Amino acid sequence: MFGGVLKKQILYLTILGIILKSNIAMGAGPYLRIDQVNSSQFPKVKAYVTVADGQHKAVTTLSKDDFKMLEDGTPGGKKINVEGFQFKDEGVSIVVVMSANGILKGKPLNDEKRAVVNFISKLNAKNKIAVLAFGDHVKTISGFTADSEKRKDKISKLKVMGSTVVLYDAVWQAKILLKEDLNLPLRRAVIIISDGRDTGSKITFSEVIKEAKTHNIPIYTIGYSLLGTKDLRNLEKMSKATGGLYLKAKKSTMISGILQKMLSQIEKNYIIEFKAAKIEPDDSLHQLTIKTKYKGKTISDTKNFIATVVPISKWVVLLIVMGIIIVLILIGWFVLRQRRIEDIEILGAPSTRVRCDKCGRWMKKDWDECIFCKYFHDT
Repeated sequence: MFGGVLKKQILYLTILGIILKSNIAMGAGPYLRIDQVNSSQFPKVKAYVTVADGQHKAVTTLSKDDFKMLEDGTPGGKKINVEGFQFKDEGVSIVVVMSANGILKGKPLNDEKRAVVNFISKLNAKNKIAVLAFGDHVKTISGFTADSEKRKDKISKLKVMGSTVVLYDAVWQAKILLKEDLNLPLRRAVIIISDGRDTGSKITFSEVIKEAKTHNIPIYTIGYSLLGTKDLRNLEKMSKATGGLYLKAKKSTMISGILQKMLSQIEKNYIIEFKAAKIEPDDSLHQLTIKTKYKGKTISDTKNFIATVVPISKWVVLLIVMGIIIVLILIGWFVLRQRRIEDIEILGAPSTRVRCDKCGRWMKKDWDECIFCKYFHDT
């Protein structure tokens, strides 16, 4: 009897192990992620949405009818238009933040540098990229306007930068780069390669998250660590809080493939444009939820956005003022013309008229009293 129970337990554990292995191999399942929401022209809203399978491969076969929108939990969205990002003449601004702390000296840092150079080589020409590195300080490897070949050369020459790690300061600097240049594409992203440690930043984790949310910038993170997995949670939290993606690299040679996977998601997501139907502009936070179905499974995501009160352009104000002036001139002209017609009808030919001494209107020479102001003229 005891042997039978033991056999059943062993069989159960074997089956459980097979299931767990299967789940690990299949990944976490398909998902939808709202990367970014642009509501600067509210009630027009533009959402950048990623749909991916369990292996984080972008799903590009969905159409307008496959998406449903909720505004603060209520079905909404009018004049919905859905297009693939790759088919739009629109780029993305990316800041890659590289870890260069002392522990990566040798092969790990060399693999990271090769991965970033390869990533830059695969970028579409309409995209803009800047590169930062950090160790005990933050260093700008190249800005958005740098020559591509010079940028690659600088990355290849990057050396370790001390043992202290200022991850949060580096992310903060990435946000500054994205905010400073107003000529960059409006869609923006930060990609971080790190082990999640921070041992010397002036900026805190919460400040980084708040800044990213305020400026609607998703943070993609690649976790690679030689010191265990504990601090990798910081990267995962960062991505989850800002609408980015976290992926773990078990080996430094995996960084390149993960960067390409992230690039594929960025370049192959959906642009969903619609007019808000349930929310009025009030400069307050609201929730946008987008749902779809993939292989029979409903997947969704929710992201906050501001229902911006769009200020009237100074040119629009000028046109309105000019329009009012033109209308007043036309009204004045019409009144004077009408008065002239009336004068002719009442007074006849100009040779038979004189002007009233009081109101200045024309009157007949033989009138003793002006019919317009009732002034009595001495004759």
